[in-house]
Amino acid sequence: MQVTQKGGLLRATTRLAVSAQSPHVRAREQVALSFLRRHGLSPSLLDSIDLAADVREILVLPGDQYLAYRPGPLPGPQSWNPHGVFFAIIGSAPKDLGIRPNNRIVTRYMATRRTAGLRSRIPLSGSRWNQAPKFVGATSGWQVLIPHADNCLKLV
Repeated sequence: MQVTQKGGLLRATTRLAVSAQSPHVRAREQVALSFLRRHGLSPSLLDSIDLAADVREILVLPGDQYLAYRPGPLPGPQSWNPHGVFFAIIGSAPKDLGIRPNNRIVTRYMATRRTAGLRSRIPLSGSRWNQAPKFVGATSGWQVLIPHADNCLKLV
């Protein structure tokens, strides 16, 4: 692990020694890509999945609850859709997910019907959607990608 100081914030970055040619990484990548294709989602979402950690398809059941840290509402009616595709496992802190806490609203969702989800960790290096966790000894939090969440999750 390499620790650097930037802008007064302690930033931890990790270089994984896992080769892209590793059969485990390739297998996890295939699980994720297959899921994304089946649900009509962009393969660019693969950037937000840590392929060095467990990646598995799960069944989201009615009553299951998840958290989301969404940007605050914009001015004007109907300007904010609280549903996205990434949700946190309850107990995952924003700092473990690389989420900037400024202007974020914590929302809790409950599944209303069975649907598929993809459970993974976020990359410690961050992604185009998340920053890298910024503390020494950081572990990436668990996330669940739920396609078409607006059809199967409700705000609680």
